[in-house]
Amino acid sequence: MVQIETGINLVYRFDNILDETICDEMIEYLKSNTNIVSYHDNPDNLEAQPYNYSLQIEQCRDPLKSVIDDYASKLAATIAESQNTSMFTETVATVYWRNGTSMDWHPDIRDKNTMSEEELAAHPKNSSLFTRDFTAITYLNDDYEGGETLVTAKGQMPTQENVTQFASKPKKGSVVIYDSACFHKVNEVKGSRFTLAMFFTKEYEYSYWKRIGKEKP
Repeated sequence: MVQIETGINLVYRFDNILDETICDEMIEYLKSNTNIVSYHDNPDNLEAQPYNYSLQIEQCRDPLKSVIDDYASKLAATIAESQNTSMFTETVATVYWRNGTSMDWHPDIRDKNTMSEEELAAHPKNSSLFTRDFTAITYLNDDYEGGETLVTAKGQMPTQENVTQFASKPKKGSVVIYDSACFHKVNEVKGSRFTLAMFFTKEYEYSYWKRIGKEKP
């Protein structure tokens, strides 16, 4: 595992953190357990492909499920040590991004005080929109163009002048970790992009551990 300097507080990048063989196994598991059509397998039939497709950790089976769970716990411990606080896995999903997809600037957590009554009514009080503290995106492949993750410094809007941002270029087996309040985007993907998306929370009550009945340490 090699830490790469990002130049931004609360934004971290680690290369060679996940074995490439495991990355391949996750991709194949996603392909074989969903109805996605790979761009590389059928490039002329883009209309048959979903916009993107994800598979939650609860939908996975052992031994891969245990491998993913252990990896998530490793990242949670890394974040917890850097922040000197408890950290628990909240959500884990392998995600497929088809050719031509992208995602505009957004944070992974929202401040209730800045939301309209209509927005608040659309989300329950315990929605993950309010409970996430850190996000981690692991790149499972890099045989495509684009798909970079751009992350701004916490508290900065992407539209403001002199904004500080880090561009995380996809590299198989690498991860970018950032405070969930940071604005971020994904550049257009040219090919097929597979990632392992993870969200972490300081609150055990909202964690994946709580949902599966695993006791708080």
